[in-house]
Amino acid sequence: MEKNNNGLFALADKLRDLMAEREDAVRIVKEIDAEIVTAKSKLFDVMRDTDTSNLTRGGVRFYLTSPRSVPVGLGVRKTPECLKGVDDNV
Repeated sequence: MEKNNNGLFALADKLRDLMAEREDAVRIVKEIDAEIVTAKSKLFDVMRDTDTSNLTRGGVRFYLTSPRSVPVGLGVRKTPECLKGVDDNV
């Protein structure tokens, strides 16, 4: 019976550690998400101020969007391999 308790305790400890690790990861992801929102907003402002509708940088296309029903925003899309280097504005 003693051996089963050791395994039980070990699993409980591992689960506790994993749950704590997950909490840390969730906190880190929230911090990164906040930084993304800030960077996106700053990039949007600069693109708007410089009348830049889109640019490609590092294989990622950034573009301003202006649908009629929602406010203007910043879109981000990976550039397809076949278009890389075709429209590098930066």
